[in-house]
This record gives sequence, structure tokens and C-alpha cells, in this order.
Amino acid sequence: MAQPEEMQDKIMQLNSLQIWTKISDGDLHLVTFKDVQELFHVMDDNKKGFVSGSDLMMLQAVAGVKLSEQDLRELVRDADKDGSGNISAEELYDAITKGAIAFNVVKENLRKKEVELKSHQCEREKLIEWMKWEYETSTALWSLPTVIGTCVTFALVASTHIDLFSAFRIHQGMEANFPSIINVVKYKVVDIRTTNIWTRQWYIPTIFRQDPAYDPVPGRVTAMNQMIFGARMSKFYRDPVPCPVNEVIRDVYNSRSGSCYYHGELKESSVVFPYHLAQPVLLDMFENMTQIPWLDEAVATMEYQILTYNANLNHFTLYIHQFINDLNPEIRHRFQHESFIAEPYLSGASFIPDVLLLLLCLRSVYLNLKELLPAVMAGLDGFLTYMTGWKVVEWTSIIFSMACFGFWMSINMELSVDLPRVIAAYPKGELDAAIREKGHYLSLDELEETVSMEDLVRLCGDVMRVGSKIRDEHELMRTMFAVNFIALIFRFFLSFQANPRLDIVVQTLVDCTPNVAHFFIVFSAIFTCYAFAGHFLFGGIMEGYSTVLASLFFCYRGSVGFDVLKEMPVGEQVLGYSWVLSYQLLVSSLILSMLIGIVFGSYYAVQGAAGQPQTLWEQVRKAIQTAAETRNFMSLWTLIVLLEDDDYPAHPQKTVTALSLKKAFEKEKMSRQNAEYLLRKTVEYAKDRLEQPVLDLPDAVKIIGNSFNVMQKNEETLEQSAILLQKSVGSDSLLVGMRKQERRARTQEPTAPKTSLEILEKGVENLDEMLADLKYSQERTIQIISTKLEEERHATLARHHRLQGLLEEFKGRLVRGQRGISRLKSFMGAADFASIQHIPEQMENDLMRCFGSRPALAREMLQPSQVNMLERQCREIQQQLQDVSEEFRSLTDCQPTLWDLTIKCRKLKALPEQRVSF
Repeated sequence: MAQPEEMQDKIMQLNSLQIWTKISDGDLHLVTFKDVQELFHVMDDNKKGFVSGSDLMMLQAVAGVKLSEQDLRELVRDADKDGSGNISAEELYDAITKGAIAFNVVKENLRKKEVELKSHQCEREKLIEWMKWEYETSTALWSLPTVIGTCVTFALVASTHIDLFSAFRIHQGMEANFPSIINVVKYKVVDIRTTNIWTRQWYIPTIFRQDPAYDPVPGRVTAMNQMIFGARMSKFYRDPVPCPVNEVIRDVYNSRSGSCYYHGELKESSVVFPYHLAQPVLLDMFENMTQIPWLDEAVATMEYQILTYNANLNHFTLYIHQFINDLNPEIRHRFQHESFIAEPYLSGASFIPDVLLLLLCLRSVYLNLKELLPAVMAGLDGFLTYMTGWKVVEWTSIIFSMACFGFWMSINMELSVDLPRVIAAYPKGELDAAIREKGHYLSLDELEETVSMEDLVRLCGDVMRVGSKIRDEHELMRTMFAVNFIALIFRFFLSFQANPRLDIVVQTLVDCTPNVAHFFIVFSAIFTCYAFAGHFLFGGIMEGYSTVLASLFFCYRGSVGFDVLKEMPVGEQVLGYSWVLSYQLLVSSLILSMLIGIVFGSYYAVQGAAGQPQTLWEQVRKAIQTAAETRNFMSLWTLIVLLEDDDYPAHPQKTVTALSLKKAFEKEKMSRQNAEYLLRKTVEYAKDRLEQPVLDLPDAVKIIGNSFNVMQKNEETLEQSAILLQKSVGSDSLLVGMRKQERRARTQEPTAPKTSLEILEKGVENLDEMLADLKYSQERTIQIISTKLEEERHATLARHHRLQGLLEEFKGRLVRGQRGISRLKSFMGAADFASIQHIPEQMENDLMRCFGSRPALAREMLQPSQVNMLERQCREIQQQLQDVSEEFRSLTDCQPTLWDLTIKCRKLKALPEQRVSF
């Protein structure tokens, strides 16, 4: 018991030292070597002349020491610079006044001291911040394989169901074999007349070649592509309406009817040219159409449509020659073709990418629903916490991928069911057989022997209706696939956030976005002005600058050549050359180079801030270890949702410990290891992101100002002390007065100084005498105060001894009572009350089972009164056992109270010792 008492005495002595008050108040300049010697003598209880680093670390147990564990470690490091492990008083003084503690005090006064992090607790907000960061990082890391798999699988699905290479080969074959019907501009198709001429001379003879040497199979085009029925010519026209101008101008435009054809609803009319008819018959049909005329100025758009099938490549192809007769003075021609697979699942392996894509999408939906449902159950706050920008991107990509898959299944049903049905209804086989039987292509009468022209037009219309619908949906599906790949880029960006090396590009884009946005404001203003200037300079002679929107595109995409500039008037040539040169210099060279500089500047800044982050392989390895360690822990997302619930937060306290965390999630059965893991990782996360405070020039100015203020305060204190000493009474004042009179007598001597040096010497002597008087007065005052303090100390020690005696007596009684309780506790602990508590009841049951009836009592020669007496004794024994158990429980419950009372008595004992030290 002596050693703990000595330790308590040592702690109380350390608490009473004035050095801690000076350090905690930031007054390190007031710490004297005497203060450090007092600290040193208390710690050097063995009088070895030195202390160790472990002795200094014991100061953590002293309540009055306001130094953290990190401060004490720095103090040991500064004091033991030679590494000997022995610290002298001088080294300790230098470490306190010149080491890291002094610097920390300065930073604390400037409010730049490092935040102290405790290993056993953290802030609630910091815990939530770490859990969000860890959850987002781990989710992004584990989603990276899923995103890569989704991208690869989606690419397989797209390439399997959209065979663009075969489509390109089909188009190239058509262009190589029939250049005359592909390159219409070469044949000067500019109006209705030239369109009719091109159709009569090139289109019909080329499509319906009917040469047995080259096309032995009827309806074959370019040897591989088989026409389904032939060609269909469709026109989209409007009925004539009066021109929306005044009558004079209307009659000037159209004196016959005053009508225009570019207003009103579009109507459609079609004519079918079956390939079974002979070429002269087809030419006669078209000639009759031109005589009507079938194509006139009321037609807005005309299309020549052909649907072919290539069995070698398993593709349908819809060719459309489109002639647009709008407000443009000449007819514009567009050649469009769309190829799509006839039987998508001809090979069983085609199902594999679809199944994999569907499984990956369902897995992504399942993982996101596991997060979404707890968030929705937590209310609006939980849903808003979950639905971040990246989650919107992820859900959009998942939904769009499934929409693409569903859209493809719809097209597949039309390819597998609708298109074969309408093709089967067309009498192609019968008409082909008629050609083979007759040995030549058919006339109109011979064709109508098999099918009427009205039915033929209707059946061809059904085929083209389904084919055009598939063509439009197939084109839309290609666009959806392209958009989905763009959406996958954002999902890759989300996954790249898991690793700092991968996230550099994303963070560069985020960092440079404000600068790039402001750059584009300037660039758009300059570029738009150049585009408008180009529109008004070159719009009359260049198609690219003919409209405002075209000017915006063409100004960025191309430039103006010399052949255009030389055709302009001389004045406009000067403007044109100035426009071209200034645009190339200012926009193309200078401004776009600035954009590259902005991006690279952000890249270097982000890369420098990242430092040397861990590689992806190291992160994956640590993630696997973390997953194994946290296998049975609660989900981080569940913890985040429960902690961020504004209405009923799981842990409302701001300070989090392992015990409080385990108690907060007791219903979820959080383990102690889980709580400690969360706390440890949060502290590590906070330490990694703790910014080291840096002192700059304004801080230096503050330090100098504070030092100047301290010096002024000390000067004022000295002046006030001198005034108080002068007002003091007693012998000190008399002595000071006598010394002043002697000094005046000496100053009144006839020998007055003559030179400036003598004046200076006399002033120094007077200052020395004044300081001597002040020192003498201070010494006398200190002596008086010390005497009074010594008297008070003796009185306090006497009271202390009396109180200590009473405390020792009370302490002895407590020890004896504690020993008695301990013996009783050990006795009660050895007794097994549970094993004997049932004995009285068992005795009573056995007795009643054996002698519960009168014949049984008579056989055993026992009286009922004796049985009742045994029952009463059994009940008494059972009651006594219960009483003993109750007393033992009460003794066990009172032991913490007694221990608490002992601790308070020790504190009471320490109180007079502190007063004596004072």
C-alpha cells in the first residue's frame, strides 16, 4: 500500500507546480529555470540527477498537465537529442522553452495548432464522412469489373445483332456494280425533267437488268442480293392551296390558279414496279406516269424503294433513293440504305451475349436496390442521401441498357414473325415459276393471271410497311446503342474514382471546368462574331456559309480558299483576306492553345496534389483483405442511413466511442470488433487528411506584435511594483528615504560634472543606486512575505496531520470492512445455492408422492400431524435459502458504492496536501 500512496503524493506535487499554469496560459516566456528545477526534483525522486523519457510520459496521468500524448512525445524527443535516455534539468528546460512545445504554444495562440486525435473516440460527423468515403471507394472499386464486363458484353451484343461490316460490304457491292444509280449528281439530276430522264435511262434499266447471262435468277441484283418484289415509287405531295400573299403577287406567281403547294398536309401515293414484268413493260408504265404527270411541283418528296435479301450474309437491305423538292431551286438527292439481320438467332451462340448482358443488368439492379430500399425506408432524407449525381448516372445507364435490350427483343419479334408473314403472303414463288415456264419475263396480262395488280400493290405495301418500320427501328436502335456506350463512359468515370491514379483524368476535368466554362464564354463570343461575319461575306457564294447554323459549323470545320476569294470584288477581297488571317491567328492558333494550356495546368495541379498514390493492384489486394476482415460486420450503407436519419438518428451524440457505437446498434447486433474497426479506421482517415498548419508572414507579424505587447505589460508591471514599494510602510521606507537623502547630499556636492562623459557617468551611477534601492526594497518585501507564508504553512501542516490521522483511522475501518465483504463474497461464491434450492421442494414432493394417501400413512405407521410438521420444516428451509441469496445479492451490489466512497476519501485526503504545497 505504500507504493500507491507515494505515487499519489507525487501526482499531487506535480499538480501543484506553477509551470503547468504558465504553459496552459501560453506564457512560456515566464517559465524560469527554477520552475523546471522544481518539476525535475519531483520527478527525480531517487536523486539520480536525471530522468528518463518514460518518466516524462507518466505526466499523462497528471490531471493538471494540459499536454497531449503527442506533445509529451515531442518533449522527450527534444530533451533527449543525444539518445542516451537520460535527461538533465538543463535539457528539460531547453526542450520546454525552445522545443516543439514552445512552437505548439505559438501555433495555439495563432489558432493553428494541430487537432489532437484520440484513438478511442472520434466525432460523429467524421465517422459518417469516413464511412461515405469508404463505401463510395469500395463500391466504385468492385463495380469496375462489372462495368468492364457490361461494356464488353454490350459490345458483343451490339456486334452480334448489328452486323455493320456485312452492311458495308453490301453497300460497297451496290456502289461498285451500279455507280449510275448511286451518284445521281454526276448525271445532272436537278429538276423534275432530269429526274424523269435519269429514271427512264438509268434507274429502271439498271435495277431491272433482266440479263440471263448475268442474272439467271429473276429479281437478282448484283449477283447476291435478291429483290423481294421489285421496286416501289412513292410520292408525298400536298394539295394546291392559295398562296398566302396578296392577289397581285399571287397572280404574278401563278396566273393560272394562284395556288402554292408548300402548305397543308402531306399525302402519299405509290406505284409498284414488280421485277416479274418485262423491262419494256416497266418503261411503258413509267412513261405513262410522266404523261399524267405523276411527278409535278406538288410533290414534296419522292422515294424509290427496294427491299432485298442476301442469304449468304443473312441480311435484309432496304434501299431508298429520296428526291426532295423543297424551297431549294434544285431537287436534292439522298441515297439511304439500312441492312439488318434476317434471322438474329440462327446460331445458338448468339444467345450467350444476350443472357450475359441480362444477368449483369439484373445484378446491377439488385445491388442498387439493396442500397435504395434502406434509403427509402429511412424517408426523404435517406433517399436524397442515396440519390447523388453519380447514382443518377448509374441508374440511367442500367435503365438505358435494359431499354436497348427490350427494344432489340421487339425488333427481333418483327424480324422473326411479322416480316416472314407478309413476305409469305406475297406470291413470289408462283410468279417466278411463271417466268420459268414461259421462258421470258411477264406482261401485265400474264402477271394478272397469277395475281391482280390491286392485290399486288396491296401485298407489296404490306411488305414495305413492315420493312420500313423495321428499318426505322433498326436505325433508332443503332443510335441507342451509340448513346449507351457514351453512358458507359460516365460509369467508367464513376469506377475510376476508386483509385487516385485512375481518377486523375476525372479530377482534372472537374478542376478545370470553371476555367473552361469562362473560357468558352469568351471563345463563343469571338467565334460567333466570326461566323456571322463569314455568313455575310461568303454566304452568297459558298454553301457552307449560306445559313447562320451552317456558318457556325463550317467556320469551325473549314476555311475559305483562294478560289473563292479571287472571285470577290476588290473591296470585299480585302475584308475576306483580313477575316481569314485574323481568324486563323486569333481563334485557331491562340485561343485554342489557351484551352489546351488550361487543361494541362489543371492536370499538373491534380497530379501534384495526388502525390504518390497506391496502384490499382495494391488497392485490390487491400480491398480483399478488408472484405475478409469485415465479412460478418454490418453494412456501411445501413450504418450511414441510420446515422443520417434526421428524425431518429441511431447515434445522436456528437462524440463516438466503441462502447457508444455498439450500444447504438445493439438491436442490429453490432459486435465489439465491428465498432472498434469503425473507430480505428475513422481515426486513421482523419490523420491522413489532417492538414499541417503552416505559419506565414501575417503570423510572423502577429508574433512580433504579441511580443511587443508582452514587453509593454512587463514594463507597466515593473512601474506599478516600484510605486507600490515606494508606498510601503515600516523600516523599508525609512531606509529607502535615508538612501535617497544620502544620494541627494552627494548630488549637491560642489564638484559638478563639466563634460558630457562625466554627465553620462553620473547618470549611470544614479541609475545604479536607484536599482540597488529597488532591489533592497524587494528583498525586504520578499522576506516578510516568506515569513508569513512559513507561518501559514506550519498551521496548515498541523491541520493536515490531524485530518490525516482521522483519514487513516477511517481508511483502516474501510479496509477491514472490505476484507469482511471479500471473505463473505468468497464464501457465498463457493456456495451453490442453485443446486440446493430445489431440495425442500423435492423433499415435499417425494413425501407427498410416497405418503400422500391415508392407506399409505397407515402402512408406514405415520400420523398426518407428522407429515404437516415435515412440510412446514421444508418451507422454512426454502425461505432461509431465499433470504441468504437476497443478502448476498445486496452485498454484491453495495461493493461499487464502497469502492466509490474509498476513492472520494482519497481525494479528500489529497486536498490538504495541495493547500500545504500552496
